Amino acid sequence: GTKLASTQPEFSALQLAPLEDGTLDWCQETGAAALIWSPLAGGRLGEGYVPQPDDPARLADIHAALDRIAAQQEARRSDVALAFVLKHPARPVVLLGTQTPARLKAAVRALDIELSRQDWYSILEASRGAPMP
Repeated sequence: GTKLASTQPEFSALQLAPLEDGTLDWCQETGAAALIWSPLAGGRLGEGYVPQPDDPARLADIHAALDRIAAQQEARRSDVALAFVLKHPARPVVLLGTQTPARLKAAVRALDIELSRQDWYSILEASRGAPMP
């Protein structure tokens, strides 16, 4: 039969479903590519975003976790948010929705972010709203 070569889930510090539903595990097991859309949650994880009334309450906690790490690394919130996605061992590929060359060039800075496991899990805990077991 035909073997699937990729999947295209939405995954970000705000949208964790691929971590929880087995999608990223499947990618690791089969070698399929995880082509991630909306890694910045539609811009909600970028710098300058002002939370809206209909945003999840945990967005402020996610911003705080991302901003803390960004300040330590002299980076931008969006760099850390992209690094969170890229750090997963399934080796995801992020699909950025911008067509602005400057934004695409700036996104490359995410590759220079050194996220420790503790940093990565602090973002995950902020998103889940609960500490890891």
